[in-house]
Amino acid sequence: MSALRELFGGAIVMNVPKFFLDASDLRQVPDTQEVFLDPNSNFSLIVDILQRVDADEDERAVKLHFDCLAEDNSAHSQQIIGITVPSTPQPECPPESPFPIILQGEQTIQKFNQKFNHKDDDRICILLALYRIKAKKVDILLTANIPLSISPSSSQPDDLAVRLAKGIFKAASQSLKVVDFELFA
Repeated sequence: MSALRELFGGAIVMNVPKFFLDASDLRQVPDTQEVFLDPNSNFSLIVDILQRVDADEDERAVKLHFDCLAEDNSAHSQQIIGITVPSTPQPECPPESPFPIILQGEQTIQKFNQKFNHKDDDRICILLALYRIKAKKVDILLTANIPLSISPSSSQPDDLAVRLAKGIFKAASQSLKVVDFELFA
């Protein structure tokens, strides 16, 4: 069961499962980020408010964000599986919330900075929903990190868990709305 959660002091709202933990209750989270954790797995949802990347084409912009994430993750490999750009023209932002550009990809990352032990690398499904707000020079990025295969010392996710995680991402990405554009002033 999901609940509409207020992000960034209520300026953005999004459906997040009720049982997901707000990471800011556990550790420090940057002011430009909201992080939600599934307490039963390594699945997470992250919302970032970022400076708009210098790319006029939506597909190029989401690829740039995926590449930056791979660099931040020190990914050993990365692959884009697919990109979905809305067929409907983007609404004027503000007053309307933008439609997301969706990217599905995979990254192979090292577990807990084990730099020389690649046999313990994790394969992660990365789902990105990019919301571009041209008038405010902002990109909002919703990221889902879904473990596909993880180091032998951890429990493995099953296909049902991966499908459920993708469903949670879809519901979150379709529900994200900017309520107060003054957040980006």
